[in-house]
Amino acid sequence: MPQYVLQLSPEQKYAVVVDSKLSRLYVFKNVGGLPHYVADYYVTLGKAGVDVLYDDTGERPGAKFASMELIGIPHRIVIGERGLKEGKVEYKGRHDAEAQQLALPDIAKFVQLKLCA
Repeated sequence: MPQYVLQLSPEQKYAVVVDSKLSRLYVFKNVGGLPHYVADYYVTLGKAGVDVLYDDTGERPGAKFASMELIGIPHRIVIGERGLKEGKVEYKGRHDAEAQQLALPDIAKFVQLKLCA
């Protein structure tokens, strides 16, 4: 774990660590200033049979979203700094009119339910 994640400030609810070589995203919750493991979303979704695409191209979000639309990605999950401060991520299905904010620990279960619908 990176050194800067070992101690969290009180206002930081979550920390996200991305291992781009392994295509994994680890989420830690701040409990008394120390990170406590919440989930590994690539592994969690991958074990459920979900193919995960992590876009690390460095493009602006709009360009990334346009690329996802062109190749037909059915579910978009955006984990951003603003949402993380509130413990939320953004979800948008390909045919949804609007994105919705979901609690970070609930996203894997939410996507699994969407896939079964």
